[in-house]
Amino acid sequence: MSNNKNNHQYVNFLYQTRNYYLVAWLSLFSLLIINQGLLFYELTWIDEDREITERIAQQTLLAQKISLFDIEEKEKSYQKIKENHIFILEKIKENKKKIDTQKFKNVFDIFIQKSKKITQSADISAFAPTELLFLEELNNIRNVFNQKKDDDKAFLVNTEIIITILFFVILIAQWLSTFKPMWLKLSGMSIEITEVNDKLSKQVTEIYNIEKEFQNNIERLEVLNKNLEAREKQAIKQEKLLTDIQNFAGVGYFEIDTIEKTTTWSDTMYQIFSMDKSVKAPYAEEYLEYIHPQDKTKTLQTWGKLDQDEDLIQFTKRIITLKNETKYLTLKIENKRNLTKEKIGVHGTAIDVTLLKQAQIELEGIHEDVLDSLNYAQRIQNAILPHNEIIKKYIPENFILYVPKDIVSGDFYWLSHRNYKTILVVADCTGHGIPGAFMSFIGALLLNEIVNFRNIISPEEILNELRAGIKKALRQEETGNHDGMDATILTIDQFPDEYKEMLGEPKIEFAGANNPLYYIQNGELKEIKGSNLAIGGVDYFIKEDFFRKHQVEINTPTMLYMFSDGYQDQFGGERNSRFTTKRFKNLLIEIHEMPMEEQRSILRKRINEWTKNSRQIDDILIFGLKLMPV
Repeated sequence: MSNNKNNHQYVNFLYQTRNYYLVAWLSLFSLLIINQGLLFYELTWIDEDREITERIAQQTLLAQKISLFDIEEKEKSYQKIKENHIFILEKIKENKKKIDTQKFKNVFDIFIQKSKKITQSADISAFAPTELLFLEELNNIRNVFNQKKDDDKAFLVNTEIIITILFFVILIAQWLSTFKPMWLKLSGMSIEITEVNDKLSKQVTEIYNIEKEFQNNIERLEVLNKNLEAREKQAIKQEKLLTDIQNFAGVGYFEIDTIEKTTTWSDTMYQIFSMDKSVKAPYAEEYLEYIHPQDKTKTLQTWGKLDQDEDLIQFTKRIITLKNETKYLTLKIENKRNLTKEKIGVHGTAIDVTLLKQAQIELEGIHEDVLDSLNYAQRIQNAILPHNEIIKKYIPENFILYVPKDIVSGDFYWLSHRNYKTILVVADCTGHGIPGAFMSFIGALLLNEIVNFRNIISPEEILNELRAGIKKALRQEETGNHDGMDATILTIDQFPDEYKEMLGEPKIEFAGANNPLYYIQNGELKEIKGSNLAIGGVDYFIKEDFFRKHQVEINTPTMLYMFSDGYQDQFGGERNSRFTTKRFKNLLIEIHEMPMEEQRSILRKRINEWTKNSRQIDDILIFGLKLMPV
């Protein structure tokens, strides 16, 4: 209720003062436009003054040059001095200067006439007063224009001072008027933050419940695995028993004479069909009545092969006995021929494989249950991975090659954006499958706590806290447990340009736990090695106490790669050897300029070709991203 009341007061205040804000901002905008107009005008008359001054200076030089005796140079000077004279008169007319243009014309005409009469050195002295008079007129014109410039400049300076004072007065008034609404807004934000914290607490509770359910599923899976092993042993025993029965006359034998149209059965055949041995063995259509309705068509098709090219067939079908029991029979049937190779019937054996088939059906059901549990675990694991839309938002150019060895994976990636900084993590947990997935879940939960709740965003500090969190969660100091993970962390500054003055130039920082960072610039692959220190486990031979941070210079388009060791360690090829780090680096150099999805496709294709005759031995994760200079 208090939050709604504060918001209501804030909205009413803004509504009541909306006209004041509009007028204030329009006033500021108008003052800025006027100021810019005056500056533009000042630039215009500065250009104009510079041009008239240059022309007058040029006239002065040309006037002195006319006294030379070079006729060709004189003619050029006359032409230019006339052009300048016309230009000066037009500018006087345009600017309405208080200048006696008639006198200026007369002085100019006299100057031209007398200058043309100079033919020898003696004439120069006589011409000097005329030249001096002409230069004085030019100087008077310059002074008139300079006086106008000084007046305009004083006016513009005073006007700009007044506009600047008004601008700051309005700005200060605006700032004072917004203090109260801003305070109200901050109060409302504080309440909203409290609500967000409540929601986060609920999410933590939900995550805990998911973790608990995940643990229950693991326990169920272990029970199912034990049952599966027991049933597999039972099935093996049953299969052995059935084999013994077959070896010791537990196999039914039959013959069908197509000439006499009769059927002969062994005692075992009567037992299989639950029939009295005194009853005549069924033939043709009578025998079809014992076949399961769903298997009749397939049985007839299979029997038909004996009339074609095949002399021997083997298949399994269902029958319904006289006791209305459904049994599975595996039959092996062969054509029977006379001395002239003519077909006279068939003969074969029948084995009751009902128990084996039932065991197989049960095993398939158990297998389905196991797969369902693994698929459910995969859905839980996928829920902790960042969505593609979130990754695309903060890292537009990227690709992810994520190939678990089993349905669930011990490798995982994680992303968060805090304080204008994107934090990207690629981790490789101990083991794979269910144990590895459980470790990845713990890692993701700890990263959420460290970065999103405790607001730790420096890469080396995140690794230090993650290491301490794993040890505490698994009680490794007490139990000697060695489980943990290797990881790489990249942090990318992404604040707006206007914050550069306060925050400095954006930085790209890296820290690694036993894992390096590869990046390619101008076709050259560079490597930054991570600290020789794992996250979790018992530290017997560590060489470092804390993780170190490195800065990556992005002064040209750069392709970066973060990865686990599954790709390089995969066995395959003609000699069934490791793919190796060297091959991996060469492949990255080969593809680094290609589009993101094409890089991912080639990496997947190459590893598939490498392992075509080998099984995958570990989870594979490669995260590639492209960054431009900031």
